[in-house]
Amino acid sequence: MGLPLQGLRVIDLTQDFAGPFCTMILADLGAEVIKIEKPDGGDETRAWGPPLIDGISYYFLSLNRGKKSVVLDLKTRKGQEIIRKLVVDADIFVESSRPGQMARFNLDYPRLRRLNKALVYASISSFGQTGPYRDRLGYDLIAFAMSGIMASASYYFATGKEPERLGSAHPSIVPYQAFMQRQRHGSRDRKRSSMDEFLPRHRSREIDH
Repeated sequence: MGLPLQGLRVIDLTQDFAGPFCTMILADLGAEVIKIEKPDGGDETRAWGPPLIDGISYYFLSLNRGKKSVVLDLKTRKGQEIIRKLVVDADIFVESSRPGQMARFNLDYPRLRRLNKALVYASISSFGQTGPYRDRLGYDLIAFAMSGIMASASYYFATGKEPERLGSAHPSIVPYQAFMQRQRHGSRDRKRSSMDEFLPRHRSREIDH
């Protein structure tokens, strides 16, 4: 029996953690994931070590297993044109750039949808595509702090109570759900998610009470 996403092609323009973790899950489910990396070092997490293996960090390898990697300079017309050619035969496009950056590279949703009307386009950011914090950069630790998860952790340290395991709420479900919606209902859309949106779901029980 084949894997559930076998035969699908994903164009991966993400780096660091949230985006690569998302596309890693898609690769684990059988999709062909083509990771686009910048010149002069690629994804910065390649150097996040030790530990390293053959000069590449375990961190990078753990999040990017099962993917193909291509180096492109998206600031150049040639790099942008190669992405557009890849998108023609792709099923899912995932990016984790600052809001507005894909438009500056001529790779935003309206432009790519003209090339492939069935494309699922997923954008992952720190604080969403709209609102007062949209242009702020952020890592997972910042989102943990702003969502209150760090406060929950300090509560367990302070009281000595047995900590609770967090459930899984991750942007990887967004492109998967969008693809399934496309398959069942033929609907197509751009999907947006952010760390700031997902992490409060870990605390939903506390909020309810």
